[in-house]
Amino acid sequence: MFNWARFFVFLKRKPTVVTPNTQNHLETGETQMNTITKIEPLDLMTVNFDKSPNQSDRKDIVRAIVLHHTGPGTFKGIVNWLKDPRAVASAHYVLGYAAELTQLVNTTKKAWHAGPSEWTIDGTKRKDLNHCTIGIEICNPGVLVERDGKYYYEKGRDDLVEWAGASPVKASITYPSGRILEGYSAPYPEVQRNKLIALCKGIIKKYPNIGRENILTHFGISTPEGRKNDPFGLDIQDIINRIFE
Repeated sequence: MFNWARFFVFLKRKPTVVTPNTQNHLETGETQMNTITKIEPLDLMTVNFDKSPNQSDRKDIVRAIVLHHTGPGTFKGIVNWLKDPRAVASAHYVLGYAAELTQLVNTTKKAWHAGPSEWTIDGTKRKDLNHCTIGIEICNPGVLVERDGKYYYEKGRDDLVEWAGASPVKASITYPSGRILEGYSAPYPEVQRNKLIALCKGIIKKYPNIGRENILTHFGISTPEGRKNDPFGLDIQDIINRIFE
């Protein structure tokens, strides 16, 4: 979750300005709208596999999918970090801005993506959801904060970086308690959203027990509530509707 106290300390600093490769990372506002076409399930056997050591054995079957945003970073950098034992974290899949896709952990294994978590799945309240979920990390910087018409994200613990990509949009998430977190989000490109839908359809084809109620968010399952805010700015209901169209 965004550290607001640290942000206000950083306000006194001169921020860095980073301009992403907009051709690869983000689309213009004109192309942000969904193209309403039915998307076919992705053939999971065609996905590039780059094994992460950050995994272990499951103690349950696959029951759900958990969606995340990565926070700041490039697709390649995030993949490399999640393969580094020092990260003590991983995901089954990483999805880039331009729909690049890499699998890091076989879905029969437990990836370390959810952390402390709980949710009622298949009628049973479950904890440590890494054991029964597939984690998808979606490249996006996460919550952006506006100041004087400019937008910033926190990179690491020391740097406040100005977002210089496509115009951010207002966004919010609602936690299970009803508490709302508002802010700004960098748009998720259409090509990225479409690949996410195809990937989820491919996973559900392999694990047909996953229903629409089992497409979960990291912010929704994390404990204690408020520990996470991802995938911030992603229209979850639209994604779910298109997965099950």
